[in-house]
Amino acid sequence: MPKKGLGIYYPRRDSEVVKFFKTAVAALVTLAAKYGISAGTITTLQTHTTTMEAAEEQVEADTNQLKTTTVTKNEAFAAGKLDILRVFNRIQRAANFAEGDATTIGFRVITAPVDLKTVKPVVAGITVDVSMVIIDWVRGQMEGIIVYGSYNGNDFTEIGRDFRSPFEDTRKNQTDQPEERYYRLRYMKSDKAIGLFSSIEKVIVAVF
Repeated sequence: MPKKGLGIYYPRRDSEVVKFFKTAVAALVTLAAKYGISAGTITTLQTHTTTMEAAEEQVEADTNQLKTTTVTKNEAFAAGKLDILRVFNRIQRAANFAEGDATTIGFRVITAPVDLKTVKPVVAGITVDVSMVIIDWVRGQMEGIIVYGSYNGNDFTEIGRDFRSPFEDTRKNQTDQPEERYYRLRYMKSDKAIGLFSSIEKVIVAVF
């Protein structure tokens, strides 16, 4: 009988699995008779070892190939950018240059001004981690955001300000029980709130 409190170990990291598997199967071959493990089961496990090892080698080869391909892609993009920007600059310096041509070609993009009365923050995602709630938000043309929190979805108070996504809420729980938290955001400019509130986001957090 196993000692009380001891569990079965199996590696969590993929990088450790093949080595563990090979060692375990080699040991099982010698102990098969003792524990009544059939030859068919041993063969199946050995097949798994071969298949897993081959798959790991293929992933490593693919990863190395991807690195090489990525370098080639980056070099191609950089060379293309350099040459076409030279052409754009030549056109822009020409005596007969027309602004409409820049728009037609695509190298002049006019960004519409933001309506500071109606601009509304966008929450890209919320992650409940083991020690915090992580709020990813879209900055756009804004300076930052004000984050408001609530425990009932109605009464909100400011819990922080952020100038670069994500915002991390590291507050401890009010009790030693999981709790509901609600969040909403509002953009700010010159340290003052502007625009509209974002939609309300609800999460349930474990005990921090």
